[in-house]
This record gives sequence, C-alpha cells and structure tokens, in this order.
Amino acid sequence: MGDVSDVRAVAKIYFNGIHSWLPVVPESQFYECLPSIFISPKADQSLLCLSMALINLFPTSEDGYSDEGKFNTLYTLLKIVIARLEAADINSIEVVQGRLLVTLFEVGHGINGAYISIAALARAAAAIGINETVNAPVSPKCEEQLRVWWGIVMLDR
Repeated sequence: MGDVSDVRAVAKIYFNGIHSWLPVVPESQFYECLPSIFISPKADQSLLCLSMALINLFPTSEDGYSDEGKFNTLYTLLKIVIARLEAADINSIEVVQGRLLVTLFEVGHGINGAYISIAALARAAAAIGINETVNAPVSPKCEEQLRVWWGIVMLDR
C-alpha cells in the first residue's frame, strides 16, 4: 500500500472522483482511521484502501502508458483477499465497502464475474444487517450503512 502519504494520495483521487457519485465511504471517518491502519493494521481496512486504489486505475493512463498490468495484479490480489476474509469469517462495514468498490470495478470493466460478485456482496451486507437499516432510525452509523446498501442496490440495477 505504501506509506501514509501514498494512501492519502489514493484517497484524495477517490474522494474527488468516484465518491462524488457513489458516496459509500465517509471521507472524514476514513481520514480519522487512517493512522491506525499503519499502527495496528487490519485486513478489512487494508481491503478498503486497496479497493480505493483499484477503482482509480484505468486500462490506459493519461500519459499513454498502460496500467493494465497494475490493475490485473491488484484486482487478482483483491479477489484473493476477499476470499480469505470470507473463509476466515471476517465481515465488517469496511469489507462490504471494499467489496462494493471491487464489484463496481468489475461492472465498469465488463468482467463476467461481476454478477456473481454483486450477489456475494449483497449477502455479505445482509450478514451484518446493512439491509435492515432501511427501516432503522437515522443515526451517523445508520446513514453510512444505508448509503452502502443503496450503493449495492444501484450496482445491482
């Protein structure tokens, strides 16, 4: 992932781009948790950071060079991390947010497995009760979960 400045650079690109039309990761909360990612790393937070990096990659960069090797490697790594987290029964809001960004990448790049990923994403969200926030009273945590749930619904459509 690099150091804090590298992650901040990726986050800045993400929050200035994708986040403007799919606000599923609270910006202030992400930056508050950023130092802890390096002090006490957790797999779910790493998945989210790497997913933000993946969604920012394009097959051809602005300078004409191909990023294809980078995104194929990072994409494959993220799919492995998702499978390992699932096998270890680690599921959190960060895991669901990361999976959502990876699935968005798949849909956006026409990857055939996107439809399978959408279904697995919805099940992962339901497993931690995100789908039930539609009827819950409004709170900051509820709003974050609701945004993630509506992101999943939009992606499924």
